[in-house]
Amino acid sequence: MPSMPLDEIHTIKTKEEFTNRINELAQSLSQAFYDDPYYKYIMPNNGRRLKQLLWWMKLMLRYSFLCGYVQCSSDNKAAALWVGPNRPFISDLKMLSLGIALFPFKVGLKSFIRLIRISDSWSREHKKQNKRHYYLLVLGVSPDSQKGGLGGRLLNSWLKRANDENLGCYLETVTEGGARFYERNGFKTILTGDFNTNDHFWIMTRSKQ
Repeated sequence: MPSMPLDEIHTIKTKEEFTNRINELAQSLSQAFYDDPYYKYIMPNNGRRLKQLLWWMKLMLRYSFLCGYVQCSSDNKAAALWVGPNRPFISDLKMLSLGIALFPFKVGLKSFIRLIRISDSWSREHKKQNKRHYYLLVLGVSPDSQKGGLGGRLLNSWLKRANDENLGCYLETVTEGGARFYERNGFKTILTGDFNTNDHFWIMTRSKQ
């Protein structure tokens, strides 16, 4: 499949469009993160992970549409979820209103405890950022559309906006490949660590360039 041109990457602006796209976007993100180390740790059941991810990605998409921005390709094969710049930190109250309390029932109590432990640790680090910025919650490309540069174009279209607004960006990633990808796009690692035995994370920031 040919790569999508940059002008077919855009930000969803209306509730109608979001409603029409959410199922396909959640499916693409679920497939993109199926083998992700973080989600394999949070959702260890291989047979159930795709369904669990589908529920979770819909929640993340709803949160980002209400509290931030959902950027996607026109074919719904890729999406980037951003929040900020005035409120770049995740709102626990908003997450509760969207149904995160169902996580123990949808995924499992042990998984929920793992999620909260890691999220709280990352959130404490994030809140040390005292300047307005954009926070990248999720960036994913469906496996059948990877290796064509779509993820890079999706990211850079938003980084251009951040540059124009004289703002930085912040993210976490859990693979070396992801860290290298973001380094190529101007991010620098400010903290590394482990979220599980042999599972690592990188916290990265990017200044205006």
